[in-house]
Amino acid sequence: MSGKSGSSSFGLIAAEDQSTFLVLPERFTSRIAQIEGRSHSVIGRYRIDLPLKSSLGIVGTHRSNGDYFNQVVALDGFARPISRTTASVQILGSRTRYPEEFALSHNQITGKFSGWGLESEINYDSRNLEAEIFFETSSDDFRADLGEVDQVGVTHLRFQINPQIYGGPNSWFTRLEFWTAIWEGWDADGNETDEYRVVSFQWYGKAQSHWRTFFQRRGAYIGSETLRVNRVITFLGAEPTSWLDVEINGIFGEGLDFANARVGKQMRLGANMGVRLGVKTDIRFTHTYDRLNAGASNVFRAHLSEMKLIYNFNSRMFVRSILQVRHTRRNPDNYTSVVNRRQTSVFGQILFSYKVNPQSVAFLGYTDNRSGETDSEWMVSSFARENRSVFLKLGYAWRP
Repeated sequence: MSGKSGSSSFGLIAAEDQSTFLVLPERFTSRIAQIEGRSHSVIGRYRIDLPLKSSLGIVGTHRSNGDYFNQVVALDGFARPISRTTASVQILGSRTRYPEEFALSHNQITGKFSGWGLESEINYDSRNLEAEIFFETSSDDFRADLGEVDQVGVTHLRFQINPQIYGGPNSWFTRLEFWTAIWEGWDADGNETDEYRVVSFQWYGKAQSHWRTFFQRRGAYIGSETLRVNRVITFLGAEPTSWLDVEINGIFGEGLDFANARVGKQMRLGANMGVRLGVKTDIRFTHTYDRLNAGASNVFRAHLSEMKLIYNFNSRMFVRSILQVRHTRRNPDNYTSVVNRRQTSVFGQILFSYKVNPQSVAFLGYTDNRSGETDSEWMVSSFARENRSVFLKLGYAWRP
């Protein structure tokens, strides 16, 4: 439900889920866990518009299941102090309680506990220049189970700038971009948690053609140290006709071996093609090959193929199907833990969507997951269904 009256607007969502899945975030990792039973959730939002294109708002969320609850209250502000520049800030607080048995078995705090978070951002956007400064931090005990918070107890600072040059009617380019970004993360003890630096050149031409190359340095805290890799990422594609678009891409250089906490040599090659059959049917094919070596031998090779089909009955109704096949071959001798030698998984989904109006929509879908594997001793398991589900989602906007 949503509504607007004068300079004020509001929204309210209430839901009941048959399962209670939640993320248990930490400084360097996160886990997905489940509390048995149904959960009930409520989300409320109120915003008031102020002069000079600014606003103030408040968001509240509540999720509960028996002895478990998570509550979040956030105050936010938005302003446009000068032309082409926007600034926003959000201050968050949370209260959480896990069932005692769940907390002890998952190494979480028992009883009620509270946490806080802060996020701010400044953006500049013009025809020839985009720039951003972003800052976020939170306490170790902050939880937002109805959001996407998978890391807490860390501080992140990001700066990026993207100058752009536009070509003329007879130029060899339509647009050039020179994007540079720096991302740093550290915890409350001053330990570096992640690092990201990139310099890129991006060329865009006629027929929706493009060539984008990124020189990237990335660091991540794995095990007890920060591992850093240097690599090149490139994309080359075009849309030669109104019914066809193609792209190839690749990653070359060093790669992070998360499973074994080390740096290896990575090569990833990908290709995708989109075909439009008339105005109602879209088909997209993608394939990715990924290889990682470490030491003197291979760690894994993986193939991921996907086909997506969308048929639009009209502007309000469509059906979409996805078929995804993944095949991974690992070298158990180059792992520090026991792993399967081969693994194949197949994912399928079909989704039907009907839009009543721009703010009210219904989704009905079915998913199916199957997998089979070969362990390190060459023992083969049968290819079997892991899970399947039918889901229905209704979204409705009400205006008084």
